[in-house]
Amino acid sequence: MKIPRKIIQKLIKWLLKHWIELTVSAIVAYLGGIFHLYQLSYDFLKISFQLPSPLWVILALVLVVLIYTYIKTEKLNQSSKKSPVKIEIIPIGKELKWKVCIRNPYDYSVDKIPFCQEHDLLLLNYNLEYFCPEYIKGNCKIRFDDKRHLEFYETAISYIDKILRNTKLC
Repeated sequence: MKIPRKIIQKLIKWLLKHWIELTVSAIVAYLGGIFHLYQLSYDFLKISFQLPSPLWVILALVLVVLIYTYIKTEKLNQSSKKSPVKIEIIPIGKELKWKVCIRNPYDYSVDKIPFCQEHDLLLLNYNLEYFCPEYIKGNCKIRFDDKRHLEFYETAISYIDKILRNTKLC
């Protein structure tokens, strides 16, 4: 039985991507598993704490741990600060406009469901069809299926990307 080339390529990619996890798992398994690892750690710490140590070493260790904790929390706080988000409604074509959340020209997201440009209403999604709420009343002609929606969405993303790169919206 011959193994297809794509399966071998995927396996090699997966192995290369997860080599650290596999190596650590293999070492832990070789040493007798997690329980043995915890037992060794516990014995090492127990012996270390029972040894007499000078006061300055304990204070230095506490100071190092405090500084490490402070630096880690500062880095975490800096990374959690999000850039301001600007929301724009961008018309694409004659019938639809799309809601875009812009963080910067290269970091944005486009809502999946567009607005009717004529009535300024979010389209309804029912039975794999999208239509303007005014379509029910007979006042609008916007109605398309899920396949066309995907085409419209991909086209809108392309145009929005171009608009954001060429203008200063954010």
